[in-house]
Amino acid sequence: MRTLVASLWTYDDEWRVSKLPVAQRIDQEKQRYAQQKKEWDRYQAAQNQARADSIHAGGWGTSTDTRVPPLPPPDRSKELRNATAQRYREVYIHSKLMIIDDSMFTLGSANLNLRSFAVDSEINIASDDALKAKDLRQRVWHQHTKGQFDGGGDATDQVAMSKTFDKWEKEASANLVQKFKGQSLSSFLVKFLDERTSTIRLA
Repeated sequence: MRTLVASLWTYDDEWRVSKLPVAQRIDQEKQRYAQQKKEWDRYQAAQNQARADSIHAGGWGTSTDTRVPPLPPPDRSKELRNATAQRYREVYIHSKLMIIDDSMFTLGSANLNLRSFAVDSEINIASDDALKAKDLRQRVWHQHTKGQFDGGGDATDQVAMSKTFDKWEKEASANLVQKFKGQSLSSFLVKFLDERTSTIRLA
């Protein structure tokens, strides 16, 4: 059995970095610093000229000025990275769907385990209508891949399903790379990645 694990994500194509408050703040701080630096350079040039003139006239060329140069803008790269991540949204679907070989399906609140099926209060629908099962499977796959492929054929066709598996795997992996780069996704499929770590061993 080959298992494909992927998560579903959306990407806002209308999203722009320039629209972020932190990006606008960075631009304002850069412009303010550039203006202050320009004024400081002019002031320094004037001071140096005045000192040179004083020395040329026989003076000491000393200055009691206590002004300090402007400070460069603070580093807001971390804030920008955090804000940039907002262009992606993970799709959280609580309903559970199981389709078996295009022959039956069940859909509802029950998790696919013994507890949900035998103990917890859940509500599901189930059908052994093969045509509906196949149609549902193809529509779901078509939606997840934004119309690129739906698996076609029959779920019992091992050759067709193997090709579909490979396509899903490549699509999810490619989108994970795109997400790392901050670029748009070609579908909702993204390779599942759990970066959480723990030093506690529970079992």
